[in-house]
Amino acid sequence: MHSGFYFLTLDAGTSGGRAAIFDGMGRQAAVAAAAWDYERPADAAPWGRAFDAGRFWNILAGLARQALAQANVPARQVAAVSVTAQRGGMVILDRAGAALYAGPIQDLRGVYQAAALEETCGERLAAISGHGPALIFAPARLQWFREQQPDLFSRFATLLTISDWLIFCLSGARCTEPSAAADTQLFDIRQGAWSAELMSTLALPAALFPPVHVTGAVVGAVSPAAAAQIGLAAATPVVMGGADTQMGLLGMGMTAPGEVGILAGWSMPVQQVTAAALDARRRLWVGPHALPGLWVLEGNAGPAGRAYAWLAEVMCGRPDFAGLEEMAASVDPGAGGVLAFLGPQPMNAAEMGLAWGGLLMPLGADFIEVRREHLARACLENIAFAARANLELVTELSQAPVVQVAVGGGLTRSRVWTQMLADVLGRPLRVSALPDASSRGAAISAAVGAGLYPDLATAAAAMTRDDVSVTPARVALAEYLDLYERWQRAREQLDALGQRID
Repeated sequence: MHSGFYFLTLDAGTSGGRAAIFDGMGRQAAVAAAAWDYERPADAAPWGRAFDAGRFWNILAGLARQALAQANVPARQVAAVSVTAQRGGMVILDRAGAALYAGPIQDLRGVYQAAALEETCGERLAAISGHGPALIFAPARLQWFREQQPDLFSRFATLLTISDWLIFCLSGARCTEPSAAADTQLFDIRQGAWSAELMSTLALPAALFPPVHVTGAVVGAVSPAAAAQIGLAAATPVVMGGADTQMGLLGMGMTAPGEVGILAGWSMPVQQVTAAALDARRRLWVGPHALPGLWVLEGNAGPAGRAYAWLAEVMCGRPDFAGLEEMAASVDPGAGGVLAFLGPQPMNAAEMGLAWGGLLMPLGADFIEVRREHLARACLENIAFAARANLELVTELSQAPVVQVAVGGGLTRSRVWTQMLADVLGRPLRVSALPDASSRGAAISAAVGAGLYPDLATAAAAMTRDDVSVTPARVALAEYLDLYERWQRAREQLDALGQRID
């Protein structure tokens, strides 16, 4: 019924950019993607990271043209465009709209400033914003610029999250929305507005912070300049999207309290939808859902896909995920006794820092009987175990029953892992038909902005009907009950060992 409508989505992810075309039923007509990396500014060494905003925009514009060409969709048939992006990064503009700073969440130049902020106002930062520690968010970086580059700091006019910046590139509008703004650590998640208290505490001008709109709202139109770059018609509606995790929840159809979404991509947030903004006790994160009046409680397991990609490079010399998948499938649950601790772990936002990890393996009479296949499966099991550990943390704090669990992200391309996750969690999984759930969430936002659906919940229900279900295998379910407890015991011992080493 709605297949004649098309929507363009832009996604500025952690490891690369993506442009996709969707129809009104949520089907992906085309996608184009490219990897990117970050600069290491000499004046912010060794922890500083940044990116060239113009270069990233040019990459995304080129990807948009590719996607439109692949889909063979005329520009006039694109009803709206929306965006999503990695969280925690930001682009700061001057009054004329030039990018004075662009950096991802990995920009830790404010490490010393963060320590001071934690001591003076860390509790209030976390209580108001639902996020911490200060090290990875905007306040520490802003303080670094104030101290280290005061002339540049004096020219800061507008702070945008990376998804907000995409809106600006498309339309010239300077605005934000709650799900992305919450990851600046300067947004009052309960008031749905920039925090006046934190502005005062940190001596930040109110003019630095843009107006707030809701996801799905039309906030502007594609400018003639942007239209020429990306191949759309000028005046195409630009619709507010949001943070990649909340767009992922939307793209997996998780729009009601109790529902859980696991976005298993480069990192792995485990989020439960809640009816109130809970106290995360500084261990987890809490933030706004894309739907007004709902929130999410998040346990973030950290680098999931990144750890798997690292293992592929180490064992195969290249990102041969099909080969790694074949290896993992050839080994029984338990990976021959091998336990992996390669990044993903239970979240503790109050104690983020260097963690010790690696591989534990049994040494038999013939020294080592472990093969590459065991390592591949152990790595996937580690990711699944970390997902369960974070889900347990979330539900322990929320005290809310889990209605259903959905999973999306690049790791869902692995049938071995999605089945393993169902076995480890001991419950049926709703698996996104598209690994790129965040882009589909942005398409859902665009469809609402274009008037195709009356609200986000209705659009999400209609545009995620092709998701599939994976049920636990009875034999593996029983095995993984014991294996998960073994992994937890070993992880606790490894944490204790790491503290002694430090």
